[in-house]
Formats: sequence, structure tokens, C-alpha cells
Amino acid sequence: MVEEIDASKAQQITEIEKDLNNQQAALLQSARDEIDRLNEKAANLKIGAIQQAQAKATEEVNQITAQATALGESSTLRATGTTTIKTEVSGGTTNKGASVTTTGALVTGTKTTETKTSQGTRQSTSSTKN
Repeated sequence: MVEEIDASKAQQITEIEKDLNNQQAALLQSARDEIDRLNEKAANLKIGAIQQAQAKATEEVNQITAQATALGESSTLRATGTTTIKTEVSGGTTNKGASVTTTGALVTGTKTTETKTSQGTRQSTSSTKN
């Protein structure tokens, strides 16, 4: 009778151990699945953040490119300006820079120098290319 009880209890213990092992395996698998799901979600969030940053950077580059293009066009328009320098001479004294007018940045264009003396006004014109 004692042997029957021992055999019965041993069988119950074996069944409990199997059940415990199955439950433990199920918990571990569930934890692995949850970790995988969280890792995938984190990866998707990172990818989304990177794509947003890339789109923002692309937009900024496009804006800077548009500004540079506009500045280049503006510089080209100003580069064909003229420079006029007036110099007055009276009694042998030169008064340079009494009146200087500059239009735009002189890259290519015409430079006109006007000199006033007691004998009259003289103008000289020269073309400049850079």
C-alpha cells in the first residue's frame, strides 16, 4: 500500500513537472514574441524618424539651392553695372573722390571718368572685363 501511494505520488509529481515545464516554455515563448514585437516597433519608429529627418534635410537643401540660384541670378544682373568717378581739378590741385557713384558690382561693364578743370571738362571711358 505504501508502494502504491509512493508510485501514485511519483506519477503526480512527474505530471506536475511536465505541466510546469510546459507553462515555463509557454511563458518564455510569449516573452520572446513580445521582445521581438517591441524590437520591430522600435526599429519602425527609428526608420520613421530617420525618414523625417532626411525629408527635412532635403527640404533645407532645396531651399538653400533656390536661394543660391536667386543670389547667382541677382549677382549676374548687378555684374553688368557701370562705375562713374568724377574728379575736379582747379588751380593745380586735384580733388579726387569728390563725387563717386557706383552701380552694382563691377565685373564687366564700363568705367567712365569725368575730370573738370579750369579749361573745361574731359571724359574718358574704358571697358573692364574680369
